[in-house]
Amino acid sequence: MGEIDRRSFLAASAAALTLAGHAGAAELPALGPLAKAAGLDFGAAVGPWLWREADFRAAVLRDCTAIVPEYEWKWDYLARAGRRPDLQPIQRYLAFAEASGLALRGHTLVWHGAMPPWYPAAAGRREALRLMTGHVTDVVASARGRVRRWDVVNEAVAPEDGEPDGLRRTPLLAQIGRDYVEIAFRAAAEADPAARLIYNDYGLDAPYGAARREAVLRLVEQLVARGTPIHGVGVQSHLAAADGYDGEALAVFAARLQEMGLEFLVTELDVANPGPGPGPGGAPDHEVAAVYAHYLAGVVEIPNLTGIFTWGLSDRHSWITASQRPLPYDGAMRPKPAWDAIADALRRRAAETHRLTA
Repeated sequence: MGEIDRRSFLAASAAALTLAGHAGAAELPALGPLAKAAGLDFGAAVGPWLWREADFRAAVLRDCTAIVPEYEWKWDYLARAGRRPDLQPIQRYLAFAEASGLALRGHTLVWHGAMPPWYPAAAGRREALRLMTGHVTDVVASARGRVRRWDVVNEAVAPEDGEPDGLRRTPLLAQIGRDYVEIAFRAAAEADPAARLIYNDYGLDAPYGAARREAVLRLVEQLVARGTPIHGVGVQSHLAAADGYDGEALAVFAARLQEMGLEFLVTELDVANPGPGPGPGGAPDHEVAAVYAHYLAGVVEIPNLTGIFTWGLSDRHSWITASQRPLPYDGAMRPKPAWDAIADALRRRAAETHRLTA
C-alpha cells in the first residue's frame, strides 16, 4: 500500500483519538491526515458555496485531501450556452485546489442524465461521435496534468433495460453503438495520458444489485481485454438505512476488479434514512452513523481501495432532504456521529496499513 511515515501515522491516530464532545470546529482533529496515513484520498462533492461560505470552506480544507465538483463540470452545465464548453468553472476549481493542496476528481464527462439541451436526439453516428469526443477532449485537455482522476462515463449500465450486455438505452448507445464507452475512455486518455480514468455507477453495493454488478464487470472486462485505458471503478454508495447493503458481494466485486489491476473507489457516499429523529421526519444521528460505520468497516478492508468521497460534506447542501441528516456535518457545520464513524474507519485503515508496512 505504499510507504507510511510513522510519525504522520501516530500523529493522525492520536489526533483522532482526542475527539471528545465536538466542542467546536477549530478543536476538531482533521480527517485529511488520517486519510493520508491510510494511503487514501478522502474528499467530498462541492459546489459554488465553496467560495461563498467560509465555514464550509474551512471544513473542506481541514478534512479533505481531494474534492469533486458536484455539478459544474457536467456536460450540460459547461455547454449550456453553446456547443463548445465554457472552461471557466474548470479553471476556477483548478486554481482553488492547487492553491489549497487538494487533488481533484473530475465528474463526469459522459452521462445520459447531463446531455446539453441542444444535443440532437436524432444525430447520426458521425455527428454523435464528433460531439462526444470533442467535449471529452476539450474538457480533459483544459486540465491536462492537473486532475488526478476523471469519471469518464457515468451509469452506462441498466440491466432492467433488457439489452443483452446490460448497457443502458441512451442516445449515445443508439447513435454511436456499443463501443461508445470505450471511445470516450480513449479520447480522455489521449487528452491527458497521466490521468486515472474511472467508470462510475450506482447500486453496486445493493442486496438487489447482482445483475448490475455482473453487467459492470462484463463491461469493464471487455474494456480491459481491448486494452482500453481504464484504471478503476467508482461505487456511488448512496445508502439507505432501510434497504441495507451486501458487503460480501461488494468485497467479491472489488476483488474481481483487483484481479484486473483496477482501483476501487467509493465516490458518492451518503445515507438516507427517513425515520423519526431531529427535525420533521428526520433520522436519529446514531442510526445514520451506524450505517456509515458498518459500511466503511468492510470497505476499508478492500485492498485496492484508493479513495472515499462523500456526496457533500454538510446537510446544508445535500441532494437528500436535510432533515434526514445524511452527511458528516449538519446544516450549521457541526460534526455529527457520522463524522466519527468516518474518522474511525480511516484510523483503522491507517493502523492496518502501518502494520503491513512496518
